[in-house]
Amino acid sequence: MSINNALPESLRGKLSLSVELRSRFELRDNFDFDDATDDEDGFYLFRTRINFDVNAYEHVRGYVQLQDSRIWESEFAVKTAFEDDLDFRQGYLDIGNPGGNVKVLAGYSHFFTGDFLTETGSDDDGDFFYLQATLSF
Repeated sequence: MSINNALPESLRGKLSLSVELRSRFELRDNFDFDDATDDEDGFYLFRTRINFDVNAYEHVRGYVQLQDSRIWESEFAVKTAFEDDLDFRQGYLDIGNPGGNVKVLAGYSHFFTGDFLTETGSDDDGDFFYLQATLSF
């Protein structure tokens, strides 16, 4: 049974809901390429994404994605890029010009880069806002 079949009849075709579940096991040896540090570790990664896709009107579409990432059986001393509790990952609004050739896309994405940004900046993740206009001819 599709998740979307559980939606009220009036929302079918306008709202799409999907859930993505991923899991994997990783075994790392010399994870940071520093032989002086004992960083051999095996751990389980679980990622859940919940996607909402809304077609409100003929030329207006919205999309939101939530993500939850968990790590089990790890010996990491600090929180890593693999782990982030439920968070807003990305979203956008797509607006077209009825009968025209102009389309505008505005959105937001959140990226978790782990130590890379911490070592090169002030935070361990990054936020990106964007605005795109497309003219077709």
